[in-house]
Amino acid sequence: MEQEPSLMKPTWWLLYAIGLLMLSLLALIAALVDAGTGRTILEVAVVVLVVPWMMVWVWCNRAARELEDWRAHSLPRGPVVAVPSGTSHRTLRARDDRAGRNALVKSADRSRSAISRFRSL
Repeated sequence: MEQEPSLMKPTWWLLYAIGLLMLSLLALIAALVDAGTGRTILEVAVVVLVVPWMMVWVWCNRAARELEDWRAHSLPRGPVVAVPSGTSHRTLRARDDRAGRNALVKSADRSRSAISRFRSL
């Protein structure tokens, strides 16, 4: 039975357990076996036997690791900040001087006022 892709997660604990097993075996060999050829052979044997387990873990969890990487890169990492526009805060909060008739009048404003005067007659 295969897992649902949304539920797939790598079993990191298993890789950690394999690594801990290898380190503890190497520490045990270092503590109990005298330095020499026998110790070197045992250390190499432990590494040669444990590294394939790690390779099997990598092979079995490749899809889950890819999915985890994809999720990490596709999800937003905080609040979305809008790109600043060309108008500044000062421009947005500025008072409209046209209300006080202190601003320059554009040609479009002139034509509107002329039309409104014509209609009022």
